Amino acid sequence: MIKNCLSCRCDKPLTDFARSCRGRLGRRARCRACVNETRAIRLAGIPKQKSGPKPKNPLISSAGVYQCRMCQIVKSVVEFDTHKDRIKSTCTTCAKQRDIDNIQRRRIANPILMWAKAAFNSSKHRARIRHCAHSLTIDEILTIAQSGICVYCDRLLSFTRKKGDPEDLARPTLDCVQPALGYVGNNIVLACARCNTIKLDAVPCELRQIAERLSNLLDKQVVTGVLSKACASTSSQAALTATASPPR
Repeated sequence: MIKNCLSCRCDKPLTDFARSCRGRLGRRARCRACVNETRAIRLAGIPKQKSGPKPKNPLISSAGVYQCRMCQIVKSVVEFDTHKDRIKSTCTTCAKQRDIDNIQRRRIANPILMWAKAAFNSSKHRARIRHCAHSLTIDEILTIAQSGICVYCDRLLSFTRKKGDPEDLARPTLDCVQPALGYVGNNIVLACARCNTIKLDAVPCELRQIAERLSNLLDKQVVTGVLSKACASTSSQAALTATASPPR
């Protein structure tokens, strides 16, 4: 599992971070190397270099145009978001693209973790709408996702697939075995989008009955198709015989 260090901004494995009960994923925000470097500087008595005060962004009322820090284009203040009556450094277009790029970078670095976070948020939302229990954690979802295979059809799942992709069938989802119990640890399995859609909140007897009825209907269609083809061939042969025989 990968975690981003708050100091060096590098993606590193969890083993490079010290344990912490308050940190995300149970680890500290800064890696061991950055912590050791800061500790060595403090023990050596090297004074911390203090930079000057950061220039504040102009007030909304005092600027009609402003230069974006990312695209370096001078734009109207209308294209910038504000914070405490001051203009932000990046325009809304660049800020939105930056957020998309960051999400894409994290999804490529660790797709399972990103999927687990999204699944956790969506399951919490569905549990609140359905008024059912929810005691799942991101660690439990990661444990469930380790197999990467649908429990119903043994399909290999892809955690980079999103809803609406051409190969949406291989998209992993969380399924409640018994929907009435809610999102609790022993009631959640990993299933592909197709199996989850077919099952929904049905019980085994209902699925078995639907499968039997569907099988019977398909058998009837096959028999009907064979009989219709036989009748058509007989009628065509009779027509050919009638046209071939000379009139008396």
